[in-house]
Amino acid sequence: MCDLITLRFNLDKSQELEHMNAAIMAENQSLQHDNKQLSALIKEYEQTLESIMSTFRNRARDVQERELSLFREYETKLLELEDENSGSELKQSN
Repeated sequence: MCDLITLRFNLDKSQELEHMNAAIMAENQSLQHDNKQLSALIKEYEQTLESIMSTFRNRARDVQERELSLFREYETKLLELEDENSGSELKQSN
């Protein structure tokens, strides 16, 4: 009788372990699927971010070049104006 109880206990434990193993395998597959989807989402996010940052860097460079161009233009005009004023002052002093 004791052997029968032990055998039944072992069978119950074996079946319980098989059920746990099946549940863990199913959860593992689900997690692998989620991981694959999240990896694809991260890759898409990184590509989009890189595209946005590239556009931003190009725009920032264009703005900086435009500001530098304006600065040079105004500096040239200011120097020309200073030269004209110096010439006028020289003529008036003579």
